[in-house]
Amino acid sequence: MLTVLALAAWAILKIKQGASIPHFSNVAEGTHEGSLTKKADAVISTRFLMVKIGSDADHIAVCGVGDRPLGIATDEAEGAEDLVNVNLLSPSASTQKAVASEAIAVGATVFTAASGKVQNEPVAAGTYYLAGRALTAAGADGEVIEIEPQAPIRTVVIATLGNVNAEIGALTIGASYNQTEVQALRDKSEELADDVRALAAALSEPSLVKVL
Repeated sequence: MLTVLALAAWAILKIKQGASIPHFSNVAEGTHEGSLTKKADAVISTRFLMVKIGSDADHIAVCGVGDRPLGIATDEAEGAEDLVNVNLLSPSASTQKAVASEAIAVGATVFTAASGKVQNEPVAAGTYYLAGRALTAAGADGEVIEIEPQAPIRTVVIATLGNVNAEIGALTIGASYNQTEVQALRDKSEELADDVRALAAALSEPSLVKVL
């Protein structure tokens, strides 16, 4: 507090002397408790949208569905370079507000959605981020809800696996196997390999994986 008062007194003195003074901002490097001040890369027309790291470390941009969120912007930005407050998702000492992209029930886990919004557990293949749990309900797209935030967890939803239980074991291979039988085994083995490759890609970094 004394440091802040001393800086203020020094600045007033310099202004009276006609000298220029430096600008101070909490966008600088350091440690922060629960929130950050960042510059917007572009217009942010709605409050409480999920945002990500932007064009550089000092900027933020609205999250897309597959972007790792940094936090929630509690301010609007009329244009690029406007300063906005960003509440970090974790660690968070309080609940936060977020904008729903659809109807969401109380207690539902929420994930990143398009345009900085949040959605229910995804039902389409893609990459998402688990961001918390809904504490209030949303009836439709655009409604603001209260969430219990958490550190974002990458979540990969992949399409239904091609191979099913006993599919290879049920193939017929006679004592005098023929080309058709060998090709059927080859095709099913390749199908299984495709499934393994899909899982390997989903787990290329620590992730939750959901198979449709």
